[in-house]
Amino acid sequence: MHTMTKTHPLAMELEFTEVYQRYEQAHPAIREAMCLRVQYPALLGGIREGDFLAGGFSEEIPTPGVGFYMGVNSPHTGFVCVEETLRRKLQLRGAEGSCEEELQSLLDFWGDRTTSARFWSRVIIERPAALQRALPDRLGPADVATPQQMMAVYGDRMATATGDFDKLLRLGVPGLLEEVERHRQQAASQGGNVELYDGMRMCLELFSEVCLWYTGQAEEQGRPEMAEALRSIAVRPPRTLYEAMQLFWLYSLLANITNYGRMDVYLGDFLASDLASGRISESEALAAVESLWRTIAAFCGSHSGAGRVIIGGVGRRNEEDADRFALLAMEATRRTRVVNPQLTFRCYQGMNPALMDQALSVIAEGLTFPILVNDDVSVPALQRAFGASRHEAEQHVLSNCGDVGLDHMSFGSPNSFINLAKALEVTLHNGMDPVSGLPMGLALGEFKDFQTFDDLFAAYCKQVEFLVDVIADRTQAFNEALGENPFLFLSLVSDDCLVRGRGAFAGGLRYLGGLLETYGNITTADSLTAVKQLVYDRKLVTPERMLGTLDANFQGYAREHGLMRKAPKFGNDRSEADAMAARVNGHLFSHIWRQKDRTKLDFMLGEYVNAGGNVQLGQATGATPDGRLAGQPLANAHNPSSGSDREGVTAMLNSMAKLDASLIGPGVFQNLHLNRELFASSRDQVKSLVESFLAKGGVILQVTATSRRDLEEAMEAPERHPNLVVRVGGFSARFVELDRDLQLDILQRTVY
Repeated sequence: MHTMTKTHPLAMELEFTEVYQRYEQAHPAIREAMCLRVQYPALLGGIREGDFLAGGFSEEIPTPGVGFYMGVNSPHTGFVCVEETLRRKLQLRGAEGSCEEELQSLLDFWGDRTTSARFWSRVIIERPAALQRALPDRLGPADVATPQQMMAVYGDRMATATGDFDKLLRLGVPGLLEEVERHRQQAASQGGNVELYDGMRMCLELFSEVCLWYTGQAEEQGRPEMAEALRSIAVRPPRTLYEAMQLFWLYSLLANITNYGRMDVYLGDFLASDLASGRISESEALAAVESLWRTIAAFCGSHSGAGRVIIGGVGRRNEEDADRFALLAMEATRRTRVVNPQLTFRCYQGMNPALMDQALSVIAEGLTFPILVNDDVSVPALQRAFGASRHEAEQHVLSNCGDVGLDHMSFGSPNSFINLAKALEVTLHNGMDPVSGLPMGLALGEFKDFQTFDDLFAAYCKQVEFLVDVIADRTQAFNEALGENPFLFLSLVSDDCLVRGRGAFAGGLRYLGGLLETYGNITTADSLTAVKQLVYDRKLVTPERMLGTLDANFQGYAREHGLMRKAPKFGNDRSEADAMAARVNGHLFSHIWRQKDRTKLDFMLGEYVNAGGNVQLGQATGATPDGRLAGQPLANAHNPSSGSDREGVTAMLNSMAKLDASLIGPGVFQNLHLNRELFASSRDQVKSLVESFLAKGGVILQVTATSRRDLEEAMEAPERHPNLVVRVGGFSARFVELDRDLQLDILQRTVY
């Protein structure tokens, strides 16, 4: 293994670039494998006192470097080189200003070679004027969206991938090497992609070397159990729960996989075996899971969308063993009170009732985990969306902020979002954004010229469809850019890369598609309800008067504002409002879903995650016909607009359950904020409420148990509430660590 010198502040970066240059014309798998040998273990941190498992990064982002998802929540992927990060590193190394010539040579070389640059060159150069109006926020890879230009945005991050850790732990490194060699021989005899398998073999050998590198550290520190586990997994499949945890953790680091799939499946059998043999006790097993939780929390941070762990659900091998681990996982979350891992519990009819009881007990203590996912709805929905078999759909997982996928079979990064409220705003103003005064989207006619509500709705739909088509085309271009590199560590644990002899994004993955985050859906639905009722049905407000009211942010239009606020709102179990929400979502998600028929994508799904973006996008959106003031947050996820649900929790959940989940599966989130005292005084009622919601077709329920008073006190005296955890949208965070706008948005949500 290469041993880097550290005499120069940019030693590793320069050597990495030199190796890339040497192998630039080689097969991409060989080039990537050689670059990874420079990167590892140089990038890895040493074993620290108190570490439960060996493995961690010493630096935030290797730049230049190569990886699947470089650093937790990093927007960079593949081959990367980021000037800002390099300068920050030089500053930390006390060499700021002393390496300008070397720094510039790195930037010059990597300028058009990074994966991000390759993607943007496919979709930005000579972009038609119509696309500039559709997506005016992003003219090139270095541009940043401005608050006035947020109708649709596209980025170039990579998220959602999970690896087949079950296969990894069953076969171990030797078993994977045997599988690679078997496919290599077949490829050699048939003129196949032999170099891909050579690169995979080099990566597995590198992994074993990293294990032995850490073994030496563990021995020096007097950590015999850790040293033995590391030495063992380098040459054989894991035999104990601890060895399995170590193999899983270290491989996930080198592969840059930051979501961990169905952990109760791949660790449950090891847990059961250790307990049956007396190797560990129940309390020692719990302590081990708690330590794993703290390891994940330290890596992912306290305010992150990564770190998903899935428990429960249909389609698990050895369900009894998996349930045993699932119960320990929930108890570990209760005891550690960490916001990562994001524990996600898949529920279904006929499951072990102890699981739901334990889940509610954990939530009752003020945690936002586990998240509840309804398998009875999600599995058939995803079977249809992916065109997958029942078995494949049973392996569904959530990643990051709630992104949908099939465990180790699919990839679709949520690199885009659409602001439906802005799309309606632009449609009402005939292709102009009244906030910025800029042309945006399609000019489809004046509001006053739409003779019926259906005419207006058809124009709005055309606006949305145009944006979705643009985003789907760019998603395809992004996936094609990713296909230029094999992403060897990921491909080794992804179906069906070994069988097909292709990298994950070059035809190896079974399902390669995209996800589109949607915002403002309920705000838009309520706005359309108000327009239909006030302008077209009751004719209480003219189109000109309504536009004047909105453009003035209701100043001087008290009558009109009152009428808009009193119009029916989603969340009160009222048929007209709920039907409009179903119509808006049905159109949107159907058109997103149909993108697989007009592109090369295997799937395209919309999702309703809202990881705080409803606040940011609301700031860029003018007043809306539902009575919302300009700049205020949009409705969060599938929830009613803050304060508009006035008929109680049952009515609110009834409205939320009316969305057609067959078009989304688990991509739609419902947040329920219950007073913690309710769990203590009416536990059976809470359980009945949750089970009733799931039985009616609710998809995902994220429950926060706290009180408005707790939130207010935390804003006034944050030092007294350091561990108050809340659900933001697609992720949880400590309330005191959020910015004030997000805190206010959460405070305004209804607490039942």
